[in-house]
Amino acid sequence: MSKDSKTQLKTLIKKLIYEVLDEAERETIVDKKEIQLNPPNTFESYLKQNVGVSFTNEERVASTVPNIRTPFSRTQFEIRYKSTEDILNGGKMEKINKTTVVKKIRSGNLLAYKSFTLIEPTQKPESPDPKKPEPIKVTIITSDSFTNIKGDTQLLPDFLQKINDAGNIGL
Repeated sequence: MSKDSKTQLKTLIKKLIYEVLDEAERETIVDKKEIQLNPPNTFESYLKQNVGVSFTNEERVASTVPNIRTPFSRTQFEIRYKSTEDILNGGKMEKINKTTVVKKIRSGNLLAYKSFTLIEPTQKPESPDPKKPEPIKVTIITSDSFTNIKGDTQLLPDFLQKINDAGNIGL
């Protein structure tokens, strides 16, 4: 190998090393918010407004993460988890149902994974006005963005693990 080629190779390697060292750690979760859905809006009608982009076969495989509940159902556009948990509420044990739906959403040229979690008690509280339905609380968590329409098979399992650790899938 010529001296000039070695110098070019060394320069390229140095540039790559500095690029990797300067690269910021990727944030798996970039946003978390809670919204209120007022009747007649329902969780399902809200999800229909956020259709999303279809998951690839590689993403479906990547969504099977060890130590996370197996999805309740998978379709082309969503991965759905359901669970029931016991929580302590005002000194009483209460059961809650969780439904978490994960979708791949497009915003302009960017894509991101979003989880939509509905938490509801298994026994409905006594409402002062039984004719007036209560608002529904939904937690929405958004992953870091990506540009490849085929998805990000490294980000998806990390995102599922993070939302599971945050208590949204319920394991």
